[in-house]
Amino acid sequence: IEDCGLVSERLSEKLDDVDPIPHNYFLEVSSPGAERPLKKQKDFERAIGKNIFIKTYEPIDGEKSFEGTLLEFDGQFVKIEIKIKT
Repeated sequence: IEDCGLVSERLSEKLDDVDPIPHNYFLEVSSPGAERPLKKQKDFERAIGKNIFIKTYEPIDGEKSFEGTLLEFDGQFVKIEIKIKT
């Protein structure tokens, strides 16, 4: 989040200097966070230690949605520390 703020400030200053857009606008800088799907092995490896959200086709212990920290990924299985919301 701090990096997004820094990029937003610096980019906004440069855009103000150059003024490439003739009308008013809002600059929004965001990171591809939890909403970014994990599809490839590299995506999972980069997400280790980060908060993730998983939806399964079939229920596991009666649940189909899980949120928590990705602890491990071995190319086939994931291990997450589940965040209990209640």
